[in-house]
Amino acid sequence: MAWISRLKSCSAGMRPVIGTVAILIYMGGILLILMPNSPLRDRILAPVYRYFLALGLTQSYAVFTPYVATTNVILTATVTLKDGTTAVWVFPRMERLALAARGAKERYRKWWHDNLLQDPCSAIRPDAARFVARQFADPANPPVLVSLQSHSRPIPPPPGVEFDQKNMPQPEQKTFFVYKVVAEDLK
Repeated sequence: MAWISRLKSCSAGMRPVIGTVAILIYMGGILLILMPNSPLRDRILAPVYRYFLALGLTQSYAVFTPYVATTNVILTATVTLKDGTTAVWVFPRMERLALAARGAKERYRKWWHDNLLQDPCSAIRPDAARFVARQFADPANPPVLVSLQSHSRPIPPPPGVEFDQKNMPQPEQKTFFVYKVVAEDLK
């Protein structure tokens, strides 16, 4: 039993060292993630990236991207109810929210506008449709179909920059996903 007390006293002295090493590993990983892409960075990060991703510790410069948006996209959903009536639900638009509400909803804007339209992220479209269907959950007249639409309009360049008005893309609207609602979706 004496060896247990020696082990406890030895490990008690190591706790600050272990904590410091864990913090340094975490900081090093974040610094690696934030570095510009390079083969060296990717090689060093490859063994631990999945763990950082699973723990939600990844970072990106998506807000500060060098690629400025050239179109303004608004997402809507058309919900068809059991009695045949339709309703339109507009995904929250940041420019129409108060500053405090905008800060709280920004993550959802990123999810909707930056990911929902991309084909590699098409697996989240049923979840978005179910979310919209739950906004209209009424046992007397439940939703039966949800159609997700995008409405895009080109953003003209700033004043002083010459551009050819005739060659500006035209506004377009398209339905990019249709979901048939089942009763379990509304729970």
